[in-house]
Amino acid sequence: MSEMDIDPSLTQIADELPKRRLSDINVHHEDGGCIGLDIVNLRFQKGDERMTRIESKLDINSADTSEVLEILRLGRSFFKIIGYFGALVKWAMAIGAPVMVFYYTLKGGGKQ
Repeated sequence: MSEMDIDPSLTQIADELPKRRLSDINVHHEDGGCIGLDIVNLRFQKGDERMTRIESKLDINSADTSEVLEILRLGRSFFKIIGYFGALVKWAMAIGAPVMVFYYTLKGGGKQ
């Protein structure tokens, strides 16, 4: 059953369905049958369409999130390398400064 086969008044009733209980709806087909199942089917169809839209947006969001995570991982790697470089410079200065002071004193630095 497609949405074209359903009476337009059912769409209005189906939109109000979350506000009303199904047992409160007393609408019948011309042949005497209850249209409650038609309303439920229409609500399921609308729910399925809504879930499809949500899933497509979720796929786009997941792709964007994975790109952001990749950038953050690259940034973390960059700062880790900078940290190693900083540790190397610290040790070089810790060893180099006394060597330079010793060399400066041997050359007679600070003579007047």
